[in-house]
Amino acid sequence: SSALNTTPARTSRKSKRKRSSDYSTTATRTNPPAGSSVVAPVVTKPQKTPSQNIEEKKPEPDLYQQGLELFRQGKYQAAKELFRTFIRENPDSKMVSNAHFWIGDCEYKLSRFEEAILEYQKVISKFPKSNKVPDALLKQGFAFARLGDRESAKIVLKKLIKQYPSTPQAKAAKKQLKRLG
Repeated sequence: SSALNTTPARTSRKSKRKRSSDYSTTATRTNPPAGSSVVAPVVTKPQKTPSQNIEEKKPEPDLYQQGLELFRQGKYQAAKELFRTFIRENPDSKMVSNAHFWIGDCEYKLSRFEEAILEYQKVISKFPKSNKVPDALLKQGFAFARLGDRESAKIVLKKLIKQYPSTPQAKAAKKQLKRLG
């Protein structure tokens, strides 16, 4: 009785394997069987040489530079998408903090101040030693001000002045604080 129970399972597995290999043979066959009027689809993947791989995946600086160029052209949505792609494809790049900053600037230019604040916060908290932190703090303060949240704007701008007192960003923060009262 137990032999009867295991035999169909074995046969089933073998037939599945056979069918699977039949599919792979059919998928790569280039000539139809003799006398066949049906042409099997040819599914082939192009062989990639190392140089093709380099061409297909844009080098890290190219994606980043293209994002900056789109930003300069005022194409903020497209620039933002390119910076996100850059981050996804180059997560260990030293330019990731800058890409987050530029995404924040894209959001800011698109008047999506909440999203800008969150993106600037990524620069501040994930990359505290980045040269973009003072800029992120300044723009975050501006974004809070644009939302009408004067208190949060003041807190962020004062933090910038305290942490980076001799920077141009601190000077701009002082001017913004005067405007906020």
